[in-house]
Amino acid sequence: MGAAGEWRRTAAQLVLIQAVVGFGAGLLIPFVDVLYKVRFGLPDPLLGALFAASSVVTALGTLVVPVVAQRLGKVRAAVISQALSIPFLLLMGFSAQLAWSAVGFLVRTALMNMVAPALSALFMELVPERRRALTSGLVVLGWNVAWAVSAFLSGRLQVAVGFATIFLITASFYALVPALTYGFFRHAREAREEERAA
Repeated sequence: MGAAGEWRRTAAQLVLIQAVVGFGAGLLIPFVDVLYKVRFGLPDPLLGALFAASSVVTALGTLVVPVVAQRLGKVRAAVISQALSIPFLLLMGFSAQLAWSAVGFLVRTALMNMVAPALSALFMELVPERRRALTSGLVVLGWNVAWAVSAFLSGRLQVAVGFATIFLITASFYALVPALTYGFFRHAREAREEERAA
């Protein structure tokens, strides 16, 4: 396969991964406030505090990621973090206690988002420099289109089947993400080099 063909394949893989993330997230994340208001009657000030806490936890997590990525490699660090987020997503959705649901929300958010900078850097290293801007644009487009479609569908699903089913669907999409990431990029040169250096 030539350089152009290799880039097209890599770009398609990157777009697919981000589209799966975007679709799963779009089903649920825009409606988290609705979930907490309807299920737990959480007032707006506490809801705002919960979202603020999720940003702080994610920021703290990003400080840990470089160390983890150096030891495990960017691909493995991302795969482990993404996979570990799924039980916390389910805790968030199915716990009858607000405190445990909030813990699930905070940890899930941190695990899914804190590896994003390292993973984004790896993805850009996988494509030629002159193709990086286009690849980045395609990845963002794939994520946003998937998010928009799933957010539109989510409103209908909430009425038809409720939040429990939406959580299960989102968990299924999230489970695909580490599988695809590892399947596509486990042999990435940069990942192998970091693994040997560990």
